Amino acid sequence: MELEAASHWHYTSKGARVFVDNLPGFPNPARVDAEIKEFFKGFEIVAISKIIRPRIADANSLPHHTIGYYLFVDLISKDEADRAVRTLNCRRSWNRVIKVAFPTDSHSWKIEERDRYLGLNPPPLPKGADW
Repeated sequence: MELEAASHWHYTSKGARVFVDNLPGFPNPARVDAEIKEFFKGFEIVAISKIIRPRIADANSLPHHTIGYYLFVDLISKDEADRAVRTLNCRRSWNRVIKVAFPTDSHSWKIEERDRYLGLNPPPLPKGADW
């Protein structure tokens, strides 16, 4: 059962959200959902976030296959999230080692909110950047 974003914020506070890192750049949101559902096969997923491209200064100069994208997956319970971390962390998929962990504060905030909270002024994006 997938829910709208605003209705599932409580999954973070109850420990049922996991951070999934080092993903390839899938071509579209439908493919992201299909691939993540397959990766989490056997787990009860509530929601999958959009995939996020990391903000690194030289991302445009790196080959596409070396950039590790990330996202968040909300599971039905903390026990289910614990099992997912134990089972899926460091699993090899898509020719990569995928990290599955509980999010830290730095993972779960929007970049702009985190930077504002920390008093940072992020540099402007390069002209034409899609991230």
